[in-house]
Amino acid sequence: MFGLSTTSKTFCSLFALLTAVALGHDLYIWQKDGNDFSFAYLGGIFKRYLPEEFKTTVDTLGAENFNILLTPFLSMPAVFLFGGLLAFSFAAGLAGALVKKAKMGKQVVKQDLKRSTMSYKDQVKHRLK
Repeated sequence: MFGLSTTSKTFCSLFALLTAVALGHDLYIWQKDGNDFSFAYLGGIFKRYLPEEFKTTVDTLGAENFNILLTPFLSMPAVFLFGGLLAFSFAAGLAGALVKKAKMGKQVVKQDLKRSTMSYKDQVKHRLK
């Protein structure tokens, strides 16, 4: 898939799964409650389904540190957060694949020059072009 590394494919798969789960959750809540459709915030999901862990996290970090460190992430809709991480991991993997391909292309040219039957002078002239 686009020459992506195994690590990049793993992260893309993980974030795609999390995005699908978050969207499925939102659709389920929308069908169940019959309210207008809205995206669930990550903090709301955390509070609703893991209330004791949420309280422990706030107590451990302290209210001020919690607000500084985690509130910006927890106030984002889960679908957008995981979708953004999916796009970032795909872009980073694609950039890495392009750099690797460019690097490999230079190595192939050097190997071709070494294996060729051209004289040393001709090889130097070819490299300068």
